[in-house]
Amino acid sequence: MADVSGDRPWYEELAPDLEGDAGRGVEGSRVDSRRRVMAVWRGFEDSRAGVWLAEHTRLLAALSREGSVLVRRLAVGVLLAAMAFTLLLFAAAGGDPVAGGLLSMPFWMAALAVCAVLWAFWDAYRDSGERLVDRLSSAPGMATRRQVAAACGVREVMRTIVPSVLPAMLAAAMRERRMGGAPVWPRPWQAAMYVGECHHVGVWLSLEMHAYVLGPTRSGKTVTVVIPAVVEAPGFVLATSTRSDIISATRRLRERGVADPSNGARYGGRGRVHIFDPEGLGAADPLTRHNMRWTPLQGCEDPTTAMRRAQTLVGVGGLGQGSNNREWGVSAGGYIQALLYAAAISNLPISKCYEWSVSPRKALEAADLIREHTGEREMLRWADTIRGLETMDTRQRSSEWFGVRNAFAILADPKVRSTMDFSPRDPRLIDPRRMVEDHDTVYVLSRPKSQAGGGVNAGLFAVLLLDTFQEACQDLALSREASGPNLRKIEPPARFVLDELSNIETWGGLRNAITQGGGNGYQLLVVEQSRDMMVRDYDRETEQTVWNNCNRIMLGGVTDRDSLEWWGMQIGRHEVTRFESTWNPGQGPLGGVTERRGAEETVLPWELSRLPRGWMVVQPVREAPALVRAPHFMERGWWHDAEGDR
Repeated sequence: MADVSGDRPWYEELAPDLEGDAGRGVEGSRVDSRRRVMAVWRGFEDSRAGVWLAEHTRLLAALSREGSVLVRRLAVGVLLAAMAFTLLLFAAAGGDPVAGGLLSMPFWMAALAVCAVLWAFWDAYRDSGERLVDRLSSAPGMATRRQVAAACGVREVMRTIVPSVLPAMLAAAMRERRMGGAPVWPRPWQAAMYVGECHHVGVWLSLEMHAYVLGPTRSGKTVTVVIPAVVEAPGFVLATSTRSDIISATRRLRERGVADPSNGARYGGRGRVHIFDPEGLGAADPLTRHNMRWTPLQGCEDPTTAMRRAQTLVGVGGLGQGSNNREWGVSAGGYIQALLYAAAISNLPISKCYEWSVSPRKALEAADLIREHTGEREMLRWADTIRGLETMDTRQRSSEWFGVRNAFAILADPKVRSTMDFSPRDPRLIDPRRMVEDHDTVYVLSRPKSQAGGGVNAGLFAVLLLDTFQEACQDLALSREASGPNLRKIEPPARFVLDELSNIETWGGLRNAITQGGGNGYQLLVVEQSRDMMVRDYDRETEQTVWNNCNRIMLGGVTDRDSLEWWGMQIGRHEVTRFESTWNPGQGPLGGVTERRGAEETVLPWELSRLPRGWMVVQPVREAPALVRAPHFMERGWWHDAEGDR
């Protein structure tokens, strides 16, 4: 084993020299040197002097623009200044070249040192991500420091967002103050989500508005957006994922609670943690193992709920809106809702629905149970719908029953079936509404769905669970327990972190949740790799509705043309003046200068696509886009508290 002690990075000790004897890894060493230079530059930008220069001068704009010659001119200016001092000292020495040379030597040494520093800086800066960030942050059309403070600053949160998001909490605090008590005032983190800093001003997004996050694989969206969103949720939070890493990173923090000493915030530590993992993705670790007692039959004794669940199952099975077999989907929905209703009123587990779905003949038992447990005429019609299969043409019966078999097909897996095989009246079942009130945490794990058209997966139950909790939030917002008679909503708001939900399953209730959620006190954080992915799994109209009703966040690496052009349009165009030198015999010895004015795109698509890791473009609805530095979750103030507990 090689000795990796000392100050040198471990990879310099262990990595073989791949650049040959001549190179000796010179260029690789230069990369590390440039990184160190840029670390010093970032430290200067974060200092008071750097902030002042960035906000009150055009230095960064001149330094970072394409074709900048600012550093070259500075170097020439330093050398000219050294020459001027040399001439002055030569004159002061009475023309003695030896004395003049000795006196001017310190100035030349200083000038050469400054030029060397400028060269080292420019060598590191010219192709760096820091230059791109400086160019974007100072570009016309991007939010300025005052615009960020006016739209997303913490004072603006307290002034306009808190009264709208937390009306009951604010009214209670003011009432307590009038009575001479000790009021508990709402805090900004209870009404808004902190996403990072722009121009050294904190950027907070209202929890009344949903958020749409775009970021391809390895863009950093999990560590900069998803994990902080789960940990810092002020109330109930539900997070979907295809991996258990989010649970591993956040579960203990949500259970125990963490404090952020930088702003006095306290996150989590109130409710219980539930994990829904029907396929056992996290079964190897007790920390990520399934522990939720829930069945899709909960609430299905209500015909309205049974109908909604049936619509979801049909849609996930590929027979919903936009399907070429939609007419068979309507028939399948009628059968599925009858099966769900029959099992619920008979207190039977979901495995019974799977047995009935195997063949229309077995489903006749469901019709008998409906007749046995209810005498309502409408419900008897549901039983008659199933009974009608007996006299139906064989080919038609097979076509209509296809959607029923498909809806329950995943229950053929005993592992999946066992996680939900409870009777709907089992006292151990969860109470979704109570969980929202108690600020519980729910993690939903599922494998990514197959793109080969191989039927449904356990993701359909993730979608049914989303329906369950979205309905619980809606009911709670409209209940007496909501915030007040005028602005009924959940306080503090609930949060749904839908991390790559399109990879899990299509949620038919997404559009409805987006249009209603913010005003009722629950926020959706939709995290996708690209807009095209959502268009593929939903449709263009639904994706556009989600996009239009959300605060938009884009990380680096996005390459689809529509998204990049949309951001460029939001940033806009700016007027430029160009001077062109020309010469012909009629213009004299110095030629002529032509001035041209025109408009050009402020930001090019490739610049947005190459955003460095840890940076993102954020556009709150109705505001200018802002370039935001998003801290890694381990750089957040509460992480040190979490480390101390560990």
